[in-house]
Amino acid sequence: MENLSASLGWVDLLVMGVYVIGIIWWGLKKGKSKSSEDYFLAGKSMTWPIIGISLFAANVSSSSLLSWSGDAYSSGIAVFNYGWAAVIPLLFFLVFILPVYLKKNVFTMPEWLGKRFDNRSRYYLATMNMIGYVFLDIAQALYAGSLVVRLIFPELEIWQIVWILAIVVAAYTIPGGLSSVIHTEVLQAIILLLGSTLVTIFALNEAGGWAEVVKQTDPDMLKLIRPMDDESVPWLGLVLGIPLLGFYYWCTNQSIVQRTLSAKSINEGRKGAILASFLNFPILFIMVLPGVFGLIIYPEIERPDLILPHLIFGLLPIGIKGLMVTALLAAMASTLSAVLNSASTVFSYDFMPLFKSNMSNKMMVRSGKISALVMIVIASLWAPAIGEFDSIVKYFQSVLSYMAPPIVAVFLFGMFWKRVNGTAAFSGLMAGLLGSIFLVFFKDDTILANWHFLLVAPVIFVLSSSTIIAVTLASAFKVNPETDAWMWNTSYLVEDDLQGVVWYKNYRIISVILLVFTLFFVYIWR
Repeated sequence: MENLSASLGWVDLLVMGVYVIGIIWWGLKKGKSKSSEDYFLAGKSMTWPIIGISLFAANVSSSSLLSWSGDAYSSGIAVFNYGWAAVIPLLFFLVFILPVYLKKNVFTMPEWLGKRFDNRSRYYLATMNMIGYVFLDIAQALYAGSLVVRLIFPELEIWQIVWILAIVVAAYTIPGGLSSVIHTEVLQAIILLLGSTLVTIFALNEAGGWAEVVKQTDPDMLKLIRPMDDESVPWLGLVLGIPLLGFYYWCTNQSIVQRTLSAKSINEGRKGAILASFLNFPILFIMVLPGVFGLIIYPEIERPDLILPHLIFGLLPIGIKGLMVTALLAAMASTLSAVLNSASTVFSYDFMPLFKSNMSNKMMVRSGKISALVMIVIASLWAPAIGEFDSIVKYFQSVLSYMAPPIVAVFLFGMFWKRVNGTAAFSGLMAGLLGSIFLVFFKDDTILANWHFLLVAPVIFVLSSSTIIAVTLASAFKVNPETDAWMWNTSYLVEDDLQGVVWYKNYRIISVILLVFTLFFVYIWR
């Protein structure tokens, strides 16, 4: 595994080369940048199949692929709880949240906070987004991608690969905007699904078939529901923690929500979210279980995250091997392009007005392109350092996961409780932030010392929620006629004219079917 380039044939390299050239050409061909709505929201012209596949592709990164199979190798399939549990926040999103976003023509999540409350909350979220995008999301996507490429070309330095990957993705993302991102993600998702399926087939065959896997694997490793002392996903964390993080990711994360904001109608956005929910389920079979198969094939790997490269380079034939490496690069590219476009959207809509008001469409697009270029340069400079300062990145990830509950609390109260004001919202964010920072550094000195982070997240949520409620009740209620427009109300359900709509086009019926399917799925793998 130290020099994997020798195991690649010219066909593999040809497949990879065709992918790089093809994805740049396709992205530039599908780009839109005539107006800010074209550039940042793809002209609000996306249909549900494209939205659903794009959501799936944005959710699956190269680092996710490595960690999912690695977690399965070391502790079993419990990591997939993050996959199936996404159904709950996605259904909540398409019923209650998405109609408000689309009806009010929202471009960014901080923008909604600013309209519903005030600029304090808006700039808090925008700042957190920008820091996370540049130094964590974009940088980590580049670093993970560079690790994959270096397995093939060990003579290259990490920083060299980082810059190559950055240039390739920026070549179509910056000129073409969200339309380029979404259309390339559809192709990347197809490559990813095909490549992952082939790895699963070859790995399962090498392991001796499913009956042999069940025979040789600890039964607990093939269970989703784990005991309270489980280090991966304790059952109470599954009930309380994962829904919170899922709501943050699927309902308030700019890089995810922006895809549904590009929908040509509320119905298209809803159907796209439903499709994304269904696409989460194959992840168990083609991205998680191969790690379990790998435990039988390569039982003594020191670093579990390397099980997927072992399977790719050890089992796949020439040509298909190149396809799977391309799939890993596609996963990196889709995540990177998604976050890069979202970061430029947040900068242009939430920060640029501070410097220049009443910007024209042309100026907005230009600011988006320039900011994207600056951010990918900064992230490229930072990315190589991730390998040397791994503990800092882990701390940073902890801070971000701890910061999600306050944001969830503010969005939920803001969307459903009219009396909550700007001061209460900002106080909730600050209380959650201070509580999170305290726990990151001093958690081991509190009663939460041995608590799983999925159990700590609800504690922070309660802290933020309690602060919001207390400040709201202590404040005099001031009627603001514009508040209702930025909240969900029952009129959205009345507006849904579903009379006579065939069942498979009725999002409510499909949502119920999806929920029943999810419960049945979890029951089987419990």
